[in-house]
Amino acid sequence: MEDTNKKMPHLYLDMDGVQADFFGAWAAKNNVGNYKSDTTKYRFRINARDKYPARSFTTSSIYNVNKALPQASYWSLYDLKSEEVIVDFDTTYTKISCDATSSYFDLYMVGLEPERYYKILIKTVLPTGESIDVDNDYIFKIIR
Repeated sequence: MEDTNKKMPHLYLDMDGVQADFFGAWAAKNNVGNYKSDTTKYRFRINARDKYPARSFTTSSIYNVNKALPQASYWSLYDLKSEEVIVDFDTTYTKISCDATSSYFDLYMVGLEPERYYKILIKTVLPTGESIDVDNDYIFKIIR
């Protein structure tokens, strides 16, 4: 994994479609931590925002402004017990989608081993060809 503490430009789209550069922070908005290993499909929403937003004097929080990840963004799934990549980054099948609310991806839990912890990884490929892998330690557990 690359060191995400150094300042690198990311490209994002705000929800109005305006392009800008930023060094962002992302969070899995609806990660409840435990998921059942049934046939259910879970949607992970990604909150992307400026890590260091420009100072502005407003009455609402500037951290509530949600950004969309670039079109060339992908997710991966890592098993913490076996230390293996379960679902690797793929330009077709692990592409992150976006709607009017936020960026997201869907994950079927049926094929995952119960009573194990998994980690979500995000990869963004910039138009310059530079690839940025982000590991924010977003971990969830599959329960019976």
